Amino acid sequence: MTWLIYSIIPALLWASVNYIDKYLIEKFCKGLNVGALVLFSSFIGIPVSIFIFAIYPGVFDINFFEMFILTLSGNFFLLGVVFYLYALSKDETSTVAPQLLMIPVFSGLFSYLFLGEKLSFIQMIGVLTVILGSLLLSIDINDLRKPKIKFPIFVLMLFSSAFMALNAVIFKFGVVSDVSFWTVAFWEHIGFVIFGFFCFIFVKSYKIEFIHLVKKNGLGILSLNFLNEVITIIGNVIFHYATLLAPIAIVETVTEGIQPLFVILYGILLTIFFPKIINENIERKSLLQKILAIGIMYLGLQCLV
Repeated sequence: MTWLIYSIIPALLWASVNYIDKYLIEKFCKGLNVGALVLFSSFIGIPVSIFIFAIYPGVFDINFFEMFILTLSGNFFLLGVVFYLYALSKDETSTVAPQLLMIPVFSGLFSYLFLGEKLSFIQMIGVLTVILGSLLLSIDINDLRKPKIKFPIFVLMLFSSAFMALNAVIFKFGVVSDVSFWTVAFWEHIGFVIFGFFCFIFVKSYKIEFIHLVKKNGLGILSLNFLNEVITIIGNVIFHYATLLAPIAIVETVTEGIQPLFVILYGILLTIFFPKIINENIERKSLLQKILAIGIMYLGLQCLV
C-alpha cells in the first residue's frame, strides 16, 4: 500500500497551497485586484525554470511544436489560476478549492469533443453529479429560509476548471506524452512567464498594482509565492511517482477525492488556532453543507473513472 501514502501526500501539500493563496490575497491584495498576484505567480516561473534547467539541461531536446504546445498549456493553467484567485478573493477557501473537482469533468468533455473519446451514460450522469455538488457548495445557507446561490463563484470556478482541464488534456493526450517531467515543467513555466509579460504590458491595472506591491511588500510576497511553487512541484513529483506504483485512475481518485477534506480540516484548525490568519465559517450547518457537497462530487467522479 505504498502507493496509497504517495497518493495522499500530494493532497496534503496542495491543500496547504490553497490556504497560502488565500493568505496572499488577504495579506497583500486586500481591496486590490488579484491581477497583481497573478503577475507574481507568473514571474515566479523565471527562477523555477532557471532551477529546472540547471538540474536538467535537456529541456531543449524537443521540437518547436512540442515547445509551443507545452508553453500554451502553461498559458491555459495561468488563465485557470486567474479565475480561481478571483473566486478565492470573494469566498472561503473551503468553498472555492473543492470546486476544482470539476477539472476531471472538463477533461472528459474536452476529450470527447476534441479527441473523439466516448462518454457513456454513466459518465454523463457523473458529469451532472459533480456539477450538482459544485452548485451545492455555491449556496449561501446563512439564512435557511432564503438560501441563495453564489452564482459568480460557481461561474468563476467553471472557467477555472475548464482552463486547468485544457492544461491537463494537453499533457495527457498531446504529442509530448513521452517528454520527461522536468521538460514539461520547464516549458510550462516558460508559458507562465510569457503570460505574465503579456498581462504586464497590456493590462494596465495589473501593472500598476504589481509595481505598488513590489515597492511595498516585494520580498514577502515573492518568498511566499516561491514557497507555494516549491510545494506545488513537490506535490506534482510525488503524485507522478505514485502513478508508477498503481493505475493512474486509482491514484487520481484518491488524491482528488481526499484533498477537499484536507482543505476543510486545515480551515477548521487554522480558524481555531490562527484566526487572525485564516477565519472560516466552521458552524455545523456550514461544515455539513461542504462535506455533503464534496461527497456528491466524489460520487460523480467515481462514475467518470
